[in-house]
Amino acid sequence: MTTERDSDRSDTGLDVPAQRRHLLLATDGSHNACRACDFTAELAAELDAIVTVAVVAVDYYDPIMPWEEGRTEHQVPDSQAKEWANPVAERMRSDGIEVTEVILSGHAADALITEADTGDVDLIVIGCHGSGRTVTRLGSVVEELSRRSTRPVLMVP
Repeated sequence: MTTERDSDRSDTGLDVPAQRRHLLLATDGSHNACRACDFTAELAAELDAIVTVAVVAVDYYDPIMPWEEGRTEHQVPDSQAKEWANPVAERMRSDGIEVTEVILSGHAADALITEADTGDVDLIVIGCHGSGRTVTRLGSVVEELSRRSTRPVLMVP
């Protein structure tokens, strides 16, 4: 049985294969983000999906846990973001999955929503909790994504 998602009819009446599914994996190098990476790799292999691995080099305000005395903006440098994205992407590539890596900037939820909408993503996959004060707290990002995204969000514990 062929569904509309599996194929589309062209003007000639012939079946045309549908686009491959596209997964957006948000990671921050935390333990829970790594579990989301493992899940995404399995899902992508099963669906023959394309994966975009995204890390947000983010500025945020934390009045309770300032980065250093007198400084309240935190930032994940691009070099650190690449260190989190590259091994994940390479592992998936070694499994035959088509992967791209993106380093986003700005508010994490906004950046991920924009990337998902721009990239016509079918599913956003994210770990439920981040790694604390040195990077964005994916717990709050997950909560915001679940409220604001028009795309499905899969939260991996």
